[in-house]
Amino acid sequence: PLGRVMNLTVQVLNRRKVPSEGLTSKSIAETAAFHPDLIVNMSGWPVEAKGGAQVEEWKVPDPYGEDIATYERICDDIEARVGELAARVREQRALGAKGKSAKG
Repeated sequence: PLGRVMNLTVQVLNRRKVPSEGLTSKSIAETAAFHPDLIVNMSGWPVEAKGGAQVEEWKVPDPYGEDIATYERICDDIEARVGELAARVREQRALGAKGKSAKG
């Protein structure tokens, strides 16, 4: 991680009305301080999370040094994956809630 977000990334986020102020890139080690349930690793390099967090491994191309169209394309890909992930998490939670109410 560079510790900062590239200018073209900020431009793409701004075009999509996604707040980018204060964003930084983080290493997997830095995520432990947040105690996440889930970490999405987009580096393509397998990681092991501390503290029992589940790791979702996504191989996402690094657009560094490419044009804004590449950044847009990769953002579209990430956005679609996040939507799919959110749907899976909602489904898992709904199934978990049904299991709990059936036991109670």
